Amino acid sequence: MTVSVAAEIPGQNILGAAQVTGGLQSHQNPPVVGAGGVASGASFAPQVPQAPGSIISIFGTMLSEGQNSSVTLPLETQLVGTTATIGGQAMPLLFASEGQVNAMIPFDIPVNTQHQVVVSRGTTYTVPESVTVAAAQPAVFTVDGSGRNQGWILVATPAELLLAEASRPAQAGDVITM
Repeated sequence: MTVSVAAEIPGQNILGAAQVTGGLQSHQNPPVVGAGGVASGASFAPQVPQAPGSIISIFGTMLSEGQNSSVTLPLETQLVGTTATIGGQAMPLLFASEGQVNAMIPFDIPVNTQHQVVVSRGTTYTVPESVTVAAAQPAVFTVDGSGRNQGWILVATPAELLLAEASRPAQAGDVITM
């Protein structure tokens, strides 16, 4: 696009002209968090309170430019062009993909209040999604990822960790890890 401007002050014989050439970039579609799209990372239960240090899953569309997982500690706050914030604080990311982001609630976030979660992909942002942060919100990850069936409850033996399940239950005195 070219914009040309010509100006004249007739009584003073002053003339001027300017020309500016430029273009517009195509509009990039922003990421979208689905309704109730912030859920417990353990159970995928939507709209439940979260606690500092909790893992959350954010579900939506166009959340990331690709798929990647954090492989370093401390966890990265940006993966494949995606960041997530809560209450204005960057959240450490475990995983990012087009439809899901797994993040950790910062330990120093104020509790017993609501905060806004925002995901950015490049220079585009989601509409904020409200999340209540409580002092504690226990959750157990499940083997099938549903949040409803067998939990990841392991019995520690001298040689290995074994899944505590119906065929091999934990016994009194066993050390378990959840």
